[in-house]
Amino acid sequence: MSDRSLTLVGADGVQYQLVCPSKQDALALGLDSTVWGGTSTHAFQTRDRVGVAGQIVEGVRWQAATFKLPILNAWPLGSEQAVSDTMDTLWKALGPGRTVRLIHTRPDGTRRSMTCSYVSGGELMTITSHDDRWIISNLVMRAHTPFWVGGMILETITWGGTTAHHTIVNDGDVPTWPRWTITAPSENTEITSLTTGQTFRLARSAAAYQHVIVDTNPRTWSSTIGGTPNDSIWDPLSRDFFPLQPGPNHLLLRHHGGSSISVHAPVLHVAP
Repeated sequence: MSDRSLTLVGADGVQYQLVCPSKQDALALGLDSTVWGGTSTHAFQTRDRVGVAGQIVEGVRWQAATFKLPILNAWPLGSEQAVSDTMDTLWKALGPGRTVRLIHTRPDGTRRSMTCSYVSGGELMTITSHDDRWIISNLVMRAHTPFWVGGMILETITWGGTTAHHTIVNDGDVPTWPRWTITAPSENTEITSLTTGQTFRLARSAAAYQHVIVDTNPRTWSSTIGGTPNDSIWDPLSRDFFPLQPGPNHLLLRHHGGSSISVHAPVLHVAP
C-alpha cells in the first residue's frame, strides 16, 4: 500500500479517506496512485514574429485545471452490494456543482489541499475483470484555483524604533499575495520588499486601536480602516503592493508610533 492518501471532504462536511489500496484489501474505496497527479496548466499570450516564422511569448498565467480522479472500488472479501452502497454514498457527497475539498497527504506526512467541483465520470464505471472484481470510475473534477495550499504564512512583526528589517520565508513554489494588518497607532507606515524593490505606504495616520487591513490579492483586493472600506489611505505615489516570492523575502519596515504589522498568506504549490 502506498504512503500517500487523499481525503475528500464532501459538501456535507463528511470526510472520505481515499487510500491507495492493494488488491488484498477487503473493501477499499481508493485512489489509483499510478494515474493520479500532475500539475496546474498554463495559458500563453503570444504574437507572431514580424518577417520571420514563429511566435513571441508575451505573457504566461496559471489557470485552474480540469483533472481526472481515478477511484477504485474492490470487494475480494466483501459483497458487490457493499461496493454499490459505498459508491452511492460518494455520489451524495459530490453532487454536481457542489464545492468539495481534496486533502492530499504526502509520504512525509505533510498535507496540501484544493477546492474543486465534481463535473462528470460517475455515470461510467468499469469492472476490470471477473477475477479481480475492481470497479474503476474516472471522476472529472474542476479545480477552483490553479494551486494546492500547503499551509499558511502567519507572522506578527513588532519593533521599538522607526525602522526594522525582517525576513519572511515562502516555502511554496509560486508567489503568494499576502493580507497585511497594521495595528495602530501608526503614522507614515511603509513596507518595502528589498527582494523586489516594491513599496507601499500609508497616506494618513491611524488612530489608536484601529486596524488597517489590506488584501493585496488582485482578484480579491480590499482595504479597510477600523472595519470601514477605505481606498484613500494609501499613498498613490507609493502604492506598489507586492507578492511574497518563493524563498526568503527581505523586508524594510518604517513607521512612527507603536504599531505592529501582521502578515497572512497561503503557501501555494503547483503539484499535489
